[in-house]
Amino acid sequence: MAVDTHVFRYAIQLGWVPTAKQHEQHNAKAKSKDEKWPVLSRDTTYQHLDAMFPDRLKYSMHLIMTDTERGLPTVCTARDTLSLKNGKLFVNDKPLLEVARDSGLKPGKR
Repeated sequence: MAVDTHVFRYAIQLGWVPTAKQHEQHNAKAKSKDEKWPVLSRDTTYQHLDAMFPDRLKYSMHLIMTDTERGLPTVCTARDTLSLKNGKLFVNDKPLLEVARDSGLKPGKR
């Protein structure tokens, strides 16, 4: 899955990549240079997501996270925060489906 600005931000917000605190704690415990995690970047996020998502989902997930007409960027701007709670996606603590409906989007419709 290609990692652009949207995907990078969402991956961090959704906890799909280690947080700065987790990174720091892991590297403090690492016994050798080879055990240390690299600095979080778009490249390392790509590697992490590539290993995390099955091939059959990568393209669909990329479209969901980058499509500026029907994807997350239509309802989740750079100032918004995504979160997962009990397996449901929220935008600024409001359920994604509710945000989409308020924006005039109809889930499943093109």
